[in-house]
Amino acid sequence: MYPHTLSGRPIVVDGNSELKIVVSKDMTIYPQVSCDGQNHFTCAPGDTITVSKKPQKLRLIHPLDHNYYEVCRTKLGWGSKLGGGGD
Repeated sequence: MYPHTLSGRPIVVDGNSELKIVVSKDMTIYPQVSCDGQNHFTCAPGDTITVSKKPQKLRLIHPLDHNYYEVCRTKLGWGSKLGGGGD
């Protein structure tokens, strides 16, 4: 997924959600999956990709003025206008 295109829009789901993506058996191409822009692997027709929360917690360190929602707005483009045309 490449977030700079409108066809690859980020989503945010509840931390207890489990996402399952099934690659159609009718696919004639082999889609690639990228995790945080780092790891890439190729899927085959009929593969199932499951995304879920890991049982172990990760403790993060943030500056005192850190605002989670501001980071989401900036990185995910929340509240920004679509398109670059004039109003």
